[in-house]
Amino acid sequence: MSTAAQLSLMPVTISDAGPIEVVDAAVAAGYDSYGLTLWGFSGGASATLGDPAAMRALEARVRDAGLPVLTIEAVGLAPDFRLAPLEPLLDAAARLSCPYLNVCGDDPDEGRMTDSLAALATLAATRGVRIALEFISRLKLRSIGQARAMIERAGVPGIELVVDSLHLYRSGGQAADLAGLAAAQVAYAQLCDAPLLRPPEPEYVMEGRTNRLYPGEGGLPLGEFLDALPPGRPLGVEVPNLASNRHAPRERARLALDMTRRYLAARGA
Repeated sequence: MSTAAQLSLMPVTISDAGPIEVVDAAVAAGYDSYGLTLWGFSGGASATLGDPAAMRALEARVRDAGLPVLTIEAVGLAPDFRLAPLEPLLDAAARLSCPYLNVCGDDPDEGRMTDSLAALATLAATRGVRIALEFISRLKLRSIGQARAMIERAGVPGIELVVDSLHLYRSGGQAADLAGLAAAQVAYAQLCDAPLLRPPEPEYVMEGRTNRLYPGEGGLPLGEFLDALPPGRPLGVEVPNLASNRHAPRERARLALDMTRRYLAARGA
């Protein structure tokens, strides 16, 4: 992984910001791309997606900014998953020229979850959108091994992995688990740091959402993680950090980028 890696602002880093604020923050800080939250993980359109005027304003801002959207978040494959409500989201992704839809899995029935994934990927492909499948250590789809197996079982094109440094290590994974992954199998990676040891409940549940550390501030073996990633994949800066919440979203976005760049430069990436 090089210091010239394409760095993308992940929206959870400034989760209190609306989509247009995220665009503005990414442009002002100097990111190469960004993600937008337009769907609630537990289901349902965001206020922006549900408001035609707000969507027109977002589309105009994205167009004027000239900075690409990397991903739209976040669809959950839950037991009650249905395709039809997602059509407006996929239409929006196509209008925003967004290549990826971020998807996570939280269905205890792996067969049903796999069928949901295949159906969503097939529908998304009709809009030119690919699935960025993210395993999250506190959900049912919690490990890279599970995610890779589910993609293989789904048996349809257009599904790639999201590999998050926190969730890889919190799920018991290691950098060696990335061995053999081709660039075409990875949509993007996400980078943050954390203490090496998993915190106890309930801190563990909130760690990924609100209390990550900047790269180099914790104990995760991030160097091994970066070295094991396929080359050329975008690197999402995903660092919601309680200590920085006193700053406005735009300043938090800039701080996260600066700290990530500093870490990458210091390790001579």
